[in-house]
Amino acid sequence: MTAARQLSRHSGPIPVQAGIGLRAPHYRELLERRPDIGWVEVHSENYFGSGGQPLYYLERVRQHYPLSLHGVGLSLGSTDPLNRWHLERLKSLISRVEPVLVSEHLSWSSVGGRYLNDLLPLPYTEEALRHVSDRIDQAQESLGRTLLIENISSYLQFTQSTIPEWEFLAQLVRRTGCGLLLDVNNVYVTNPNTSVVGLRNDNTNSNNRSSNLFIENGSFLRCKNITLGYRLPERVLSTVHLQSFRVFATVTNAFIVTNISGMDPEIGSWNPLQAGWDQGYYPQQRMYTIGANIGFAK
Repeated sequence: MTAARQLSRHSGPIPVQAGIGLRAPHYRELLERRPDIGWVEVHSENYFGSGGQPLYYLERVRQHYPLSLHGVGLSLGSTDPLNRWHLERLKSLISRVEPVLVSEHLSWSSVGGRYLNDLLPLPYTEEALRHVSDRIDQAQESLGRTLLIENISSYLQFTQSTIPEWEFLAQLVRRTGCGLLLDVNNVYVTNPNTSVVGLRNDNTNSNNRSSNLFIENGSFLRCKNITLGYRLPERVLSTVHLQSFRVFATVTNAFIVTNISGMDPEIGSWNPLQAGWDQGYYPQQRMYTIGANIGFAK
């Protein structure tokens, strides 16, 4: 039996209490002060070494707090084969520190054996669902543990996606028996970027503030800016002794054309005759700029 295994451990499940993400600068302070926190989360990959200070401190923190291992590198959504070395190191770490929870992300970060320093989204399709389900099954069988799968933040939505994110996650849980680690901040980030959630509709839209009405899967064409300009010809410039002279007019937040009818934050009107045309009030006022650029001859 190793020395690590002989250490006493805080036993029991994760309590219904706030925990913290442990970082290296806080090792000693946490052990000295032992604050009243429910549990501690660490990134699994930071402790894949065979020894050293990271594991030394982690084992001592584990004596006082329940531990959650949170992975960022398993790349469950990748088409590369699962990294067996990664799984072996994670399994060894699990055996060493006996975490209460083990989690990973619904993402991919490798292609052709090369790793990207990011958690990238995948299209929510039936094919992707089968693929990720198989890989979660393989990982759980290899580790001998149930994984919690976390939703990631996404700044785009694939046109190929046919399954809403929440249904995709629910199907993963049903098919693999995995758990769900809900990142509320990632939900907050993803929603306005992909327009996938209808939140409220209480007819209290104001054209001068953010609307609480979200239209699901609404398509529109936005013309952000229109600029018209005129530059004096060379023969005129030489007459007035100027190097250049250009006048221009710009319309910002010009208009939006859409197939959405009724009240919509991009339209700002209940009038059926106005449906499909933005009046320039939302999300920003339409602005007009008139100016001139003058270059004087030397």
